Amino acid sequence: MTDAKLLIFAYINSVAGGKSRRRVRRTWQAVRRCIESSGVPVQWHEYWTRRADDVPSEAEVMRYGRPCAVLAVGGDGTFQQIARRVHGLEVPLAVVPLGTGNGIAASLGYRDVMDAARKIRVQLQHLRAEDTELAARAVGLRLDAIRYRLQTQAEAADERHITCWQRCRDCFRWRRPSRGAEQAVGQAAAEGVSNETSALLPASQGWAYLSLTLGLVADLDIRTEVMRWLGPLRLDLGAPYYILRKRVFEATIAYRSAEHRLDNDADGDAVQEVKQTRFVLAAVMNVTHAGAKAMLAPRARCDDGCFDLVLAPSSVSRARLFSLTTKLESGAHVNDPACIYLKCTWARITLATPQLVSVDGEAVYDVRELELHGGLATVPLLHAREGGEQTAAPGRVL
Repeated sequence: MTDAKLLIFAYINSVAGGKSRRRVRRTWQAVRRCIESSGVPVQWHEYWTRRADDVPSEAEVMRYGRPCAVLAVGGDGTFQQIARRVHGLEVPLAVVPLGTGNGIAASLGYRDVMDAARKIRVQLQHLRAEDTELAARAVGLRLDAIRYRLQTQAEAADERHITCWQRCRDCFRWRRPSRGAEQAVGQAAAEGVSNETSALLPASQGWAYLSLTLGLVADLDIRTEVMRWLGPLRLDLGAPYYILRKRVFEATIAYRSAEHRLDNDADGDAVQEVKQTRFVLAAVMNVTHAGAKAMLAPRARCDDGCFDLVLAPSSVSRARLFSLTTKLESGAHVNDPACIYLKCTWARITLATPQLVSVDGEAVYDVRELELHGGLATVPLLHAREGGEQTAAPGRVL
C-alpha cells in the first residue's frame, strides 16, 4: 500500500433539501469524519454551490489532478448535475443523500446519510487495497445513461402580453404556454402559419441518469418546488392534491421491448404501440426509486441496458390512485392490473398537447415529443455489486 492520498472531489449543494448552509456544513463534517475514520489518507477538493445552477467546470474538477471519486452531496438534482459534467471521464460517482427525493441513494440501498458515508468508506478502502480484484469491486457497478431527444414547442408569446401575475401563476398552471403564448400561437395560425412548424424549437438532446416523468409524477416533482423548504414533507402534502386534480394527458407511445435488441429502432415488428392513449402518469425509470419511499420501478436494474416504462391510464379512479400510492414503498403497485409496466430499449412518446416533463428532477416545459434510447452509455459508480443494490429488487414483487 502506497502513502499517496486519494483525491476526492466533493460537489456540495449548500442548500440541499431546503436546509440551511450551516446545517448542510454540519452534516458534511460528520460525513467527512466517518469516511476519514477508515484510516485511508484522503485529499478533499470541495466545491460548494453558490446558486441553483452552479455546476463546476471540467477544469475545476480536474484542478488538482484526476480524482479517484466524485461525491454528489445533495439530492437527485445534485447527482445528475455533476454526472452530466463528468460524463465520459470514467470517474466513479457516489452520492451522499441530503435532498428531498434521494431516489438514486434509495436505489443503491442507502438508508440515510451516515449509512451512505459508511458504505463509501468501505469502497474507498477497497479502492486503496493492493488486491486488484478487491479494488475492481469498489467500482463494480455501472449506471446506464438514457439518451433522450426532446421536441419542444416555442413559447411564441410577445413578452408585452405576459403580466407579472401570469409569470407567478405559471408555477401553478397545469401546462404551458401561458395565456399570452396561446394568443400568439393562435394569431400565427390565423395568419396561415403552420403551428406544427413555426411553433416548434430545434430538438434538444442529453443524458438522463434517473428518470423522465410526465403527468402526476412530474407535477408532484416540479410544482411542489415552491415548498422545498418543507423538505420531503412537500411530497407528502402535494400527493393528495395532485391525485384529486387528476390531470389527464393524451399521448401515443411506441416502444421496443427489451426482448428485441435491434440496431434499427423503427424497423420490423420489434416496435409496438401502447393501446391506451390517455394517461394520468408516465414514468421512464432508469433506477428503482423515484424517491426514498417511492419504488416506482421495482424491476429496474441500473446496468441492464434498458429502461422501465411505468404508465397509469386515465381510466384509473382517484380512489385507486390513492391505493396505488400506499403500495409504492414496497413496489407492489406493479401487480395491480391498472398499472402498465414495460421494459424497453427504445421508446417514442408523442404528445397531443405541450406537457411538462421532469428530466432527472429538472423541468422542461412545452414538450411535444420524447425519443429515448437505453444502453448507449454508462457511468461508473463507487458501489460494489454485492449487498443492497438493485439486482435484488425484482424479487420483492414478482
